[in-house]
Amino acid sequence: MTSNHVTNGSSERMSNKFAITHQGISILARMPEFHMLNRREVESLAVHDPKVHKAGETLLVSGGGDMKAIVALLAGSCKIVALAEIRGKKFSTFIETINAPAILGEVTAFSSPSSVRKVDVVAAQRCLAMTIPSKTLLSAFETSRATLPRMLWDFARLGLARIRMSFSNFNRLYDKHVGKASVKRLDLAGEFASMEKMIGSAPGKGIAVDEKTFDVISVLLDKVNTALAFVSHFDHMPDYYLPEGIEKFTESAGALSPLSVATLKSTRLPGATIKKSLTESLEAMLKESASHHDWQWALEELIISLDELIALLHLKYHINERRRTYEGSERMIDGFTARIEKELDAIENDALARFTLDALPEWTDTEAHDRLSFFLRSRVKEIRIRQLTAANPGEEHSEYMGSGEEQIRNHVAMETYYRLSSHPVVRVVTNKKCASKWDCQPELEEEEINLLNLFCRGCRLVYPILEEGHGTPQV
Repeated sequence: MTSNHVTNGSSERMSNKFAITHQGISILARMPEFHMLNRREVESLAVHDPKVHKAGETLLVSGGGDMKAIVALLAGSCKIVALAEIRGKKFSTFIETINAPAILGEVTAFSSPSSVRKVDVVAAQRCLAMTIPSKTLLSAFETSRATLPRMLWDFARLGLARIRMSFSNFNRLYDKHVGKASVKRLDLAGEFASMEKMIGSAPGKGIAVDEKTFDVISVLLDKVNTALAFVSHFDHMPDYYLPEGIEKFTESAGALSPLSVATLKSTRLPGATIKKSLTESLEAMLKESASHHDWQWALEELIISLDELIALLHLKYHINERRRTYEGSERMIDGFTARIEKELDAIENDALARFTLDALPEWTDTEAHDRLSFFLRSRVKEIRIRQLTAANPGEEHSEYMGSGEEQIRNHVAMETYYRLSSHPVVRVVTNKKCASKWDCQPELEEEEINLLNLFCRGCRLVYPILEEGHGTPQV
C-alpha cells in the first residue's frame, strides 16, 4: 500500500511537470518572437523545464550567472532592478514592471562575451518562466525555415523598441520632478537615429546584425537604465508635508546641502510638500547661478536633499519628544516595544509561511502585495494593546493609555512607531500606498485601541501622509 502511494505521488508530480512544460511550450509558440518556428522547433527550445518563481526570487542576475541565456516569462510579472551610485553611495531601485508573456535578457544573450548585464530581474509575484540558452535558440533558427539573420534582426529591433519605451518613461518622470529647471537634459536622439540606421527598417536594409550590433545596443540600454534608476529612485522616495518652523532644527542636523538650505529658507505655500518645494528651489537656484549642470547633477541634488529633509522631520520629532518628560514612560515603552516586537516577529513568520516568501517584499503595486498587506493589517489589528501591555488588566495599562491625556497617548504612539518602524511588518502596514485604505482616525474608546491603530497614529504624527483633508500635525 505504501509502495502504491509513493508510486501514485511520483506519477502525479511527473504529470503536473509535463502539463506545465506543455503549457509553457504552447505559450512560447504564440509569442511573436518565435512566430517563424513550428511546434516541433519550439519544443526543441525547452531544454529546461519551466520553473515557478516565488515573489522576490531573482530570474536574471546582474554581473553574474549565465549571460548567454534568455528568459521567457510565461506567466506573472517581474521587476527590473537597476543599480546606481550617488557620490560614492550605491543604491538599487526598480525601474520597470514587465508582464507576461515577454522575453528577458535578449540583448546580453546575443552580445559579445565581454558584455555584462547591469540589472537584476526579480519576480514581482509568483510567476512561471523558462530559461533558454542562446546556443539552443541559435541552433533552432539555423535549422528552421526562418533564417538566422532575420531572427537576430527581430531581436535587435525588440531591444531597441524596449529602450525607446524606457527612455520615454525616464522623460515622463523627469518632467514630473525636475520640470523646467535649467539643466542639460539627457539627449539620446543622435544615438537612437544611429541605431535605426544601423539596424534598418527591415531585414537586409541595414548592416548584418551580429554580436557587435548587440554590443552597441547594450551600451545604449545601460545609459537609459542608469538614468531611469536615478529618476525612479526619487519618484519612489516618500513625500511629506513640510511643516512651518522646521528650519529651527537645522543646527542639530549637521551640514545640509545648499538645496536643502535654500528650500528651508524659501517662502512656501501652505501645505507644500518636500518634493515640490525642492523642485521650486532648484529652479530658483539655477536661475541665479551662472554654472551649467546636467540632468544627473539635478537628480542627485534632489535625492540627497530629500533624504536630508526627511531626516530633519524625524529629528524635529525626536527633539520635541525629548523635551516632554513623563515619569516612568520610557521604562514602560522599553518593555512595551520589546513585547510588541515578539508579536510582530510571529506575524512575519506566519506571513512568510502562508505566502511562501523568503522575505517580505518591498513592492507595493501588485495584487499579491495587496493580499499580503491585508493579511498583515488584519493580524496586527487583532492585537489589543491591553492584552500586550498589562499583566493585570487595568493596572500597568492605565499608566499611559487609560489616563485620558491625548498628549501622553500621542507620545507613546510616536515613540513606539519610531522604534519599530524598520520592522518588516510595520514597514508594510504603514507604507504610504495602503495607508489611505485605513480608517486612520484614533479610536475614542480605550477598549477599541489596537496595535494597527497605534502604528497608524504614530506614523501620521511623525510623517504626515499626503492625503486630502489632512494637515500637518504640530509635533
